[in-house]
This record gives sequence, C-alpha cells and structure tokens, in this order.
Amino acid sequence: MREGKVGFRIRRFAREHRRSPLVRRIARQCEKFLFGFFNEGFFDFDRNGEGALVAAIVGERPSAPLLAFDVGANRGEWTKELLSRKPDAVVYCFEIVPSLARELRQQFAGVANVHVCEYGLSSTSRQLDVFWNKTLETTSAVDPARHEGDFFIGSEIVRVDGHVKTGDAVVASLSHPRIDLLKMDVEGHEMEVLYGFRDTLGSAAFRPRVIQFEYADTWLPARHTLREAYALLEPFGYAIGRLYPDGVDFKKYESRDDHFRTGNYVAIAADHPLKEKIARFGHVG
Repeated sequence: MREGKVGFRIRRFAREHRRSPLVRRIARQCEKFLFGFFNEGFFDFDRNGEGALVAAIVGERPSAPLLAFDVGANRGEWTKELLSRKPDAVVYCFEIVPSLARELRQQFAGVANVHVCEYGLSSTSRQLDVFWNKTLETTSAVDPARHEGDFFIGSEIVRVDGHVKTGDAVVASLSHPRIDLLKMDVEGHEMEVLYGFRDTLGSAAFRPRVIQFEYADTWLPARHTLREAYALLEPFGYAIGRLYPDGVDFKKYESRDDHFRTGNYVAIAADHPLKEKIARFGHVG
C-alpha cells in the first residue's frame, strides 16, 4: 500500500473518530511530540541552543571585542549568561518597565562594560503604555491585546508609562559601532524593533552580524508574522532559521512555518563562515 493512501486513511480515521477518548489521547501525545520537535518554550540557556550560539560567536574571534544589545533585558538573565562566556563583552541592556530598569541598573552597578538603558526599542521614538505583568514579569508587553493571553489570566497587571527609541537612533548615538549580537525578547514587539533598525540593516558596514529574536503566539496580537521577518531581513543578505539544541535550522520561508510556536530564530549573513558552524554546533571549534 502506498504511503499516500496510508496517510489519507490515518487523517480520515482521526477526523471521523475525533470524539473518541483514544483518538484524543493520541492527539495530545502528538502535540507533546511536536512541542519537543519544534524546541518550543525551552528556556534553559545551556540546553536550548542559546548557550551554544553565544559560544560559537565568541569562539569565532575569541580575542576580539564583542558588542551585544539585550533588548527586553528584564532582570538581566541573558546578559549574565553572555558575560559568563565573554566577561569583557560590551552589553547594552534595554528594559522598558521603569522599576525593572532601575533594578537592572543597581544589579550591574560597577560593571563598566554593561550599560542599562531605561527605555525600550521600537519602530519610532515615542511614549507608550506598558502592561506590566507583576505576577509573571517576563510576559509584560506594550500591545494591549497581549494581556488577554493565558499568562495574564489572574495576574496583577499595572499600566505604566514607557518610552521607546529606534535602534537606528541608538546606533547613531554610539558613533555607528557594529553590533555583533542583537538579541530580542519583547513579547510580540520584535518586528517593530527590527523596523527601527532599518537604516542600520541597510548598511553593509554596520548591520548586526547575528540577530536572535523570539517568535511565538505573542506575535498574533501585534498582527505580525514570521514571513515579515524573512521579507525584511533576506534582502539584506541574511539567512534565517529556528534555533535548536544542536544548531540552527536555516531554511527558506514556507507558509507552514507561521505556526506561532514559541522559540528563537537566528539571522546571519548567508555567506558568513560562521553560518555553517552554527548550523551544526557539533562542528564548532
């Protein structure tokens, strides 16, 4: 029997018996399988691929300076992980929630190579409302529709005043340094941050070497898609792929890729020698 016919019969059986407890149990197990398959919602820095990515970037030029932007720094967890691998890295931490930004500044007081910016990044410079989830602070967001999600149900939400600038304006104020690693985790605002770097992205001399951004169902309230990220970055020569524990799965965009499963994506120049190394972390070093 041809595989196509088998697949058709499995799909038909699932449709016709979807109320069956057994079929529902199988569906739940399949969802768990896909959760792992897509490296979804896996935040362990040392095991989800983020640590290996940083190690590869540092290992490419171990004695060279490294400039990183931590956009959506929260309490500085990502920055601390980066510094543990590259203590002399220069990091700019952007945190839009005022109280968290102040705590972040206190935490890194005396660390000369860490600069805390008490504002966020976006497509334009402006004042805006921030919906601070005091119960689960990593889910705070600027999109009002975001607080209708599961993480906000039963949480203490406080509306606070926030300020954002464009990445282009920040880069210009720093005399146009080249960012080695631009990391974004801003609960669905990632595309707006990228749009704010449009001029920088357009410069072959100054566009970020590596970009890491979170993609998830948080993009739905903001009405953004993964296709947008590809459309923005590919014309500037970037290859894009989803981050896994063993490497980055670089690929061309397909409509099925817009599944909104939580995970990190990585963009790097398609012709950069580091691209092949981070595609398979086992080959690094």
